Amino acid sequence: MIKSFLTLALQQEGGAEPGPALSASKAIVYFLGAPVVLFVLITIVVLISSADRKKSSSSLTRID
Repeated sequence: MIKSFLTLALQQEGGAEPGPALSASKAIVYFLGAPVVLFVLITIVVLISSADRKKSSSSLTRID
């Protein structure tokens, strides 16, 4: 069963023209580095946008 699964997994579709393989460093950058960088950037944007701002003395935002 495992042999038939591997055979199906490794077969190319008709008309497929695969390009050159990714190097290990490019694969790490694409599949590990890029998601981590995006996660950090999104986290920083969210933290900055939700940070406490200066308290204003406006009567529109305060109830006495």
